[in-house]
Amino acid sequence: MTDLIGLITQFHWAVLAAVATGAICPLLGVYFIMRRIVLLGIALPQVSSAGIAFVIMVVQLVKLQFLSPGASPFLDEAMIVSLAPFGSIGAIFLILFILTWLEGRGGPFTEARWGSTYIIAVSLLIIFLVINPYAEAHVGTMLEGRIITVTQTRFWTLLAVSIVVAILFILFRKEFILTSFDPGMAFSLGLRTTRWNAGLYILLGIVISVSVMNLGPLFVFGYLLLPPFAARPWAVGMKQFYLYSVALGALAAFLGSVISFWLDWPLAPTEVITAALFLPISRVAMLFRYTISRARTAPVSQ
Repeated sequence: MTDLIGLITQFHWAVLAAVATGAICPLLGVYFIMRRIVLLGIALPQVSSAGIAFVIMVVQLVKLQFLSPGASPFLDEAMIVSLAPFGSIGAIFLILFILTWLEGRGGPFTEARWGSTYIIAVSLLIIFLVINPYAEAHVGTMLEGRIITVTQTRFWTLLAVSIVVAILFILFRKEFILTSFDPGMAFSLGLRTTRWNAGLYILLGIVISVSVMNLGPLFVFGYLLLPPFAARPWAVGMKQFYLYSVALGALAAFLGSVISFWLDWPLAPTEVITAALFLPISRVAMLFRYTISRARTAPVSQ
């Protein structure tokens, strides 16, 4: 137990980053479930990863062209970390702009577009890593989600982004909900649905970009969907759906960190499995609650 507490204390920035991301991702995931765009939730983390690999590849190739004799061809870690935000945010905003443009010209987003985006992003990611063997190991490690390496600066950046996005979601939750559930009514009330949709996608893109850079696509996608799925049967109304999803995400992230340190398992996969365990727990608890409710309301035989 002492060793476990020591590990949690030693890597407390990683634990705090996991909890913060575990709280903000489910808040966004509610909209992926509401709008039935789960495939887009799969695609965007991979788009972010491909963008990171692309920007680093371009800089690496430029360096090789002007490399002095005897100089190291490798990019230093600080440069790779500084390049990652440009690739991640740029790639997500580019694909969201394209999808929004297609939405205006050919109806709503389709599963075929989201699925195509995902498979193209995965394929490009592999190609970029192969073209750039000098950074393949480092970029691959970054994209796997080495949460354990999160520093104090990266945590505070992640927390600041999460707080700002959460405040915006709270302030404009009615507009986001209305444009998500009933765009026709939203338009009749004077809301410009295209702009509100664009605003929603921009917030999604920012959080996913920052989260992928710090915790990896596996963690981000898992926490976008698993906590909201577990919370949904218990939520009566959108307020409860938000609160339960955020609470489950933060709790799962903390418990996942503890289990990971305790069993010496990789952090990101353990976090996701811990969140997934809440799915059967939620269903069993709901069934138990339903059984008790029926037993209480059943007529007493004479």
